[in-house]
Amino acid sequence: MKRVLSIFISAILLSARIAFAAAPAVGVAPVATYVGTTAPDVTADSVHGYQAGSTGINTISGQAYIAQSVTPGAAVWALAGKTEYNYQAGYWYAPPGFKTVTNSNALSTGYVYFSPIYVPKTITIEALGAKVLTVGTSTLQLAIYASDPATGLPTGAALTSTGNIADTAVGPVSTSLSSNVRLFPGIYWAAIQANDATVTVMVPWSSDVTLAAFAGASSIGTLTASTNGAAVLNSLAVTGVTYGTWPTVSPTSSYNYYQNASRGVMLFFQVASVP
Repeated sequence: MKRVLSIFISAILLSARIAFAAAPAVGVAPVATYVGTTAPDVTADSVHGYQAGSTGINTISGQAYIAQSVTPGAAVWALAGKTEYNYQAGYWYAPPGFKTVTNSNALSTGYVYFSPIYVPKTITIEALGAKVLTVGTSTLQLAIYASDPATGLPTGAALTSTGNIADTAVGPVSTSLSSNVRLFPGIYWAAIQANDATVTVMVPWSSDVTLAAFAGASSIGTLTASTNGAAVLNSLAVTGVTYGTWPTVSPTSSYNYYQNASRGVMLFFQVASVP
């Protein structure tokens, strides 16, 4: 009888230990993981089960993210492992990734030129700028477009744009945006249009492989110019644009591809806040 009672008590204690071990610690909730085809945005917040430290993955780009804060409607996510970009409010920055810059060919009227840029962490920007290297006779405008997650090409309406910026003097030019815009980690497209056909601006060099790596091309001949051994795809353009308007584009838009004819723009941006 005593042996049976002893076995019964031991079984009860063992069951209690198993139940205790399986139970989560008091005050510790499961940390949700974001999985989506775009970067997590302000809505990936505590209301949806995320916590500071939650991780995420963009299944299209393969980029990994970590939640910095999950305030409802104002969540902030950063690219995992990308902590070396310490943006400060009021400072100007260039996008990372470009190794060499050069002078563009003269920009043509009626064109919008696109160059890819990479934003490594969530920031809010308040102004855009460029550098004029050959004077024009009028003005230019700048914009930023989103990148299509499936193709890497520009898509949609401009996320933000400037008004007219005088291009009649050599040197850096800039202007404030009409309203600040928040950019989440990922790939975007800098865009430029000119109201004259003489201005040239600083651009990524034609041998820079950033665009070739981000967007690619349907043929190797488009990706690298056969007449110039050092040139690769470095900018895109759409035509037939009325100056001062920004077209809505898509991956199926009719783009001009440029390899050894450097166009586009080396875009600079001013940070308003982080994020």
